[in-house]
Amino acid sequence: VRRTEMAQDAPAVRVALESAVDNDEHKTLKQLMWGMRRNPESWSVKQTDAMHWLQRSLLKSARAWRLKMALRAVYARAKEHNSVQQA
Repeated sequence: VRRTEMAQDAPAVRVALESAVDNDEHKTLKQLMWGMRRNPESWSVKQTDAMHWLQRSLLKSARAWRLKMALRAVYARAKEHNSVQQA
């Protein structure tokens, strides 16, 4: 989703990034790219800042990331209870 969004609607992404934590768009994009791929427990401080910004943005990639994290939480709870029905 992130790659498609950047390819198809790069101006909207750049406008959204103008309100990002630091004003360096390239660095913020890089932090978001790697932050979306990694587990939140292993984020650097800059990735944490970028991902907190992403949670508040209206980008399609932000929604996709939130859905991914919600699904991870569902599976984590199911694994914790060892229940196929709950999953």
